[in-house]
Amino acid sequence: RTIIIMRNLLNGITDDWQIFDIKGAAHRNMPPPAAPPAAAPAAPDPEAGLAPSPSAVKWDGGFVETFGALPKVLKPVDHEALELALKCDLHVLRELGLVDYSLLMAFHPKAKRIRLAIIDFLQPYTLNKQLES
Repeated sequence: RTIIIMRNLLNGITDDWQIFDIKGAAHRNMPPPAAPPAAAPAAPDPEAGLAPSPSAVKWDGGFVETFGALPKVLKPVDHEALELALKCDLHVLRELGLVDYSLLMAFHPKAKRIRLAIIDFLQPYTLNKQLES
């Protein structure tokens, strides 16, 4: 039995952040149009922060469009910490036989801050998931 605990990457994220769900699949250019809400949204919890709506999350094509296909440059110490964290996380995913995941990136353009998380890894790797890649 495995228990995975992770931070909420979007805690405290407001509308001035840009959110990207990066899969690395060429055909995932833009997300499908959002369905109209069935009812009025509930009032946000001021303690939880204001996470963007799913329609505000951009996919691979939105990342390329926003950054002109240019990489985000990190300080060497930040790059090493990120690389170590990804190696450790991917090791756990490999051990559990989970091979389908995305990288969620939150970027604050004015503050030049980035938050990263591996997401979608708890979904079963079904035929539909295989066909996405």
